Amino acid sequence: MKLATQAKKTESKICPKCGKEFHRRRFGERLEDFTRWNQRIYCSKQCSYIRPPLSNKTSYHRLARTFLSQSCQNCGSMENLDVHHKDRNYKNNDPDNLQTLCHSCHMKYHWQQGHLKVQWHFFN
Repeated sequence: MKLATQAKKTESKICPKCGKEFHRRRFGERLEDFTRWNQRIYCSKQCSYIRPPLSNKTSYHRLARTFLSQSCQNCGSMENLDVHHKDRNYKNNDPDNLQTLCHSCHMKYHWQQGHLKVQWHFFN
């Protein structure tokens, strides 16, 4: 019979950023909450703040904004600009395939084309 005060056995984890092995934290005599431990991915806050290097896609989008229009090519807005791939192939970063759209027009375009999945959230 298991007592309620016994801690659940847990194995160590390996941090995906630094490769360090880490265990459940101790706060005095108490172990870190089991649910929080299961959700924790990194060994420390410092590792969780490390960003991965920019992908070619991200780098190219930044570059694309320098030679594409500085406003939405649909409505003229200069806020929240996205780079739209006309052929829907995100790997095709040819300048002729890219178009500047504001986020609203970009989502509207994909909604009208049926490319977005509907997510309904109901609240009581």
